[in-house]
Amino acid sequence: MFQETKSIFLKITLIAIFGISINFYYGSIGVFPVDTFAHYDLANGIIHNHLPFRDYWVMSGPIIDLIQALIFNLFGTSWTSYLMHSSIVNALFAVSTFLFLIKLGLNTNSSFFYSICLSILSYPTVGTPFPDHHSSIFSMISIYLLIISIKHRYKTSWYLVPLLFFIAFFSKQTPAAYFIIFSSIILLFYSIQNKYYDWFVPVISSSIFLFIFLLLCLKLNNIEISDLLIQYFYFPQSIGSERISNYDITFKGVVSHFKIIYVSLLLLLICFTINYRKLNNKISNNNLIFILFIIFSIFSLIFHQLITKNQTYIFFTIPIICGFAQSYLGNKKSSVIYFLILLTIFSTYKYHVRFNVEKKFMELSNVDLKNTVKAKKIDESLNRLEWITPDYSSNPSREISLIKSSLSHIKNEKRNSIVITYYQFFSSVIKKNTFSLNRWYTSDGVSYPLQFNKYHEYYKNFFITNLNDRKIKIIYTISPLNLNDFNFVFNKKCVESKKINEILTEHQIAKC
Repeated sequence: MFQETKSIFLKITLIAIFGISINFYYGSIGVFPVDTFAHYDLANGIIHNHLPFRDYWVMSGPIIDLIQALIFNLFGTSWTSYLMHSSIVNALFAVSTFLFLIKLGLNTNSSFFYSICLSILSYPTVGTPFPDHHSSIFSMISIYLLIISIKHRYKTSWYLVPLLFFIAFFSKQTPAAYFIIFSSIILLFYSIQNKYYDWFVPVISSSIFLFIFLLLCLKLNNIEISDLLIQYFYFPQSIGSERISNYDITFKGVVSHFKIIYVSLLLLLICFTINYRKLNNKISNNNLIFILFIIFSIFSLIFHQLITKNQTYIFFTIPIICGFAQSYLGNKKSSVIYFLILLTIFSTYKYHVRFNVEKKFMELSNVDLKNTVKAKKIDESLNRLEWITPDYSSNPSREISLIKSSLSHIKNEKRNSIVITYYQFFSSVIKKNTFSLNRWYTSDGVSYPLQFNKYHEYYKNFFITNLNDRKIKIIYTISPLNLNDFNFVFNKKCVESKKINEILTEHQIAKC
């Protein structure tokens, strides 16, 4: 017993170290500015009382900002502290998967193998803290805990399920919302069928506590409930409904792109059938429910990918499905188990090369990563980051030179200003309150309400009010962003623009 516990502890330690290390390594190669630095400045801003919903527009990721702010506060604002966040989450996911598979009855060696493969395919695809990854990971861990709580009749663990879903949802609404909806329906169905209600009091009491906690946080920080509702619920719903109604279903998009995931799901059903026959067609209701939880989890992630149209990141589900499938076959050798292992190895290698090595998620697939430049040339706080971006892939040194020139100019600006940029580390580097009013300034209507969105006037008033409260006189934009990214606020005649360098433009707000 002692030897088994020692072996499990050793494997947990190795998984954690590997999960952190691989994300640190691949997360520090290459930059896709709009995503890479999405939480950098804003997390640092929270330390200086620049809060989500109240001081900047938030339609995803506030809890990521808050966690990152805590890490920055403890360890200092730096690239290392930034990457520490996502690396720890990657390790947490891998360790949770390891323990989950063991609890299902899979041997420690197989559980270790699948967990290591998962840690390669989960957070390293993007590297830095990212809403979709956080939401998906904490949703999956919630499903793990939910299944184990039912299987082993744990009662106290139910208190954690709402907390994990809370973290997932306030990392990003979807796919967390899909997980919450389907898991609630399946759990209610299971409970009625089996008269199992151990979860009811813990889940309800924990949910009420979290709701009260949320209201207190809003109250204590002078954040209006209406701001939370419009920014985080109503506006995203208006985007989601439009995307669903306009979605074009294609075979390649729905089937071909996720073919290995579908194959692994088919293998799960085969493994379940084999196990069912070995037990002379007698199997507990629990196993059927557990399979439903896993299948609906995977389809929630696939649906989320189809609707968001982002780069695919959910191939980490393959080790989960294969490990879950093997748990139904026990620890005996069989051709199916060998196929599960080979499929996991093949898919891990395939998507590791595509997304970690070639950096497809970061739009760097066709970029020679040997041309990277040390980001500490921008500032020492960015040490360990190897800088290269899609826009300046042939000459990253030129980009760094322009960034340094822009930083110097903005640092010397005496008037109150904000910076609208994809390089959202400017305020942190120059140690000056130029924090943006948005996380993103994409022009597709997802970052903020465009002219024909029903919440456009609300956003416009939110923007103007914050400019006035901070007495902003200058707005700086950094290419590819420009005047068009905020001209909905002012008449063009009210803004005097001046080019500072190749990427930096100064916009002085004049009285009209």
